[in-house]
This record gives sequence, C-alpha cells and structure tokens, in this order.
Amino acid sequence: MSAQKVLKKEENMEKKVLNSPKLGKFEYTEDDLVTMVSPILGFNELSDFLFISSEEFYPFSYFQSVQDENVTFILADIKIFFPDYSPKFNKRDYKVLQIEKDEDMALFGLVVVKDDPQDATINLKAPVVINTNKKLAKQIILEDDIYKVKTPLFSK
Repeated sequence: MSAQKVLKKEENMEKKVLNSPKLGKFEYTEDDLVTMVSPILGFNELSDFLFISSEEFYPFSYFQSVQDENVTFILADIKIFFPDYSPKFNKRDYKVLQIEKDEDMALFGLVVVKDDPQDATINLKAPVVINTNKKLAKQIILEDDIYKVKTPLFSK
C-alpha cells in the first residue's frame, strides 16, 4: 500500500465520540477498536472495546465498551502482579485469536475493586488475551483449577 493510499485512508476515518461515565468524553476511530472474537462472560452483546492505558494508572488499563458506554472493565497486566503465571492455552485459542508468536499476545486479568482498594481481586481463571497486532481479544476460561476467579490482587 502506498503512502498516499494510507493518508487517504486516515482522512476517511470517521471520528466517533464516546462519553463514558467513568472515563469522560473522548474520540476514537474504527482502527482503535479491539474486537472480542467471543464475548466476555455475562456481556454477550458487547464485542467492540477500546483498550485505554496510560503511565498515569499503569499497570492497570481500562477496557471500555463502545456499544454500551456504561460498561468499563479494569484490566491489570497479570505478569506484573503474578510473575509465575503461565496458563496453558489450547491451539484453537491461538488460531481464533490469529496469534502466530507469543510476542503478539498480551494477558490481562479483570479486576474487581471493592470499597477498600486493598481488597481488590483479579480473575486468573479466565484471563483476557489480546492479540496486540490484530486487535482481537478473547476471555479464555482455563481448564486448570490452580487459578481462581477471585484472587486477591494485594497481599495483606
């Protein structure tokens, strides 16, 4: 693709506005979307999300639905909190996510923050796997029982 065609494509990108109750108002384009190849449990109707990260709230990120502005998940880079985390995925998951090499893959856990942030939990049983190159994602439910849905994020 020539540089001229790339520029023309960017000019044609329609900017959309999302007004999230949690994150405020911001613009995005179709290129910014991460598409769920299968839905997050309990959110079957939602497939398109914005992955929002910043040094300001690292190692946490937001996963904002563009189909329902009221749905915002908090994600955490699992390896930051659990360096030994090494789930086994089946070949079908790699195929569905079009992951060709491990560098294409990022692992995140859904975080639940209660009244006291020190009681926050992370879901290690069903991580959200994102193919960072293709912008495809899937919540993968692990068959291995060593990982729990509500794992304390912080030790007390």
